[in-house]
Amino acid sequence: MQTFTYIAVDSEGREVRGSEYAANRAAMEQRLLEKGFSNIEMFKSVTYINGKWRAKGKDLAVFCRMMSVVFISQLSLAEGLKLIFEQTDNKELHVALHEIYQFLDKGYTLTQSMGMYPHVFGSYLLNMVAVGELSVSLDRIFT
Repeated sequence: MQTFTYIAVDSEGREVRGSEYAANRAAMEQRLLEKGFSNIEMFKSVTYINGKWRAKGKDLAVFCRMMSVVFISQLSLAEGLKLIFEQTDNKELHVALHEIYQFLDKGYTLTQSMGMYPHVFGSYLLNMVAVGELSVSLDRIFT
């Protein structure tokens, strides 16, 4: 089984993001189509999905603190994220941040990119990032 992250549009026109296991790309695409999703963009990920697993609170706290320093130092989001994933010891978080960095490079927003990893980041953090992007206050959100 492989992990796939995706961004799609549901039957009501809302953007949906997430990660799931599938035997292969075709099986994953079929599953998403059966859910009524369209405009599917799917990417193979090397992160591990376990229903109970999330990055540890301490690792997420350090990540948020480092992100606040990125904004204080006025680095670009991509530059800062690259520095953070290079220094992250937690393997799962390191891989997820590296993939998020690549999605940012492709033009996705931070909300879209992190939203493809609900198995790494909790819904609270994902929703806070979405609010921060919409209100242009990511610096305060991460602080």
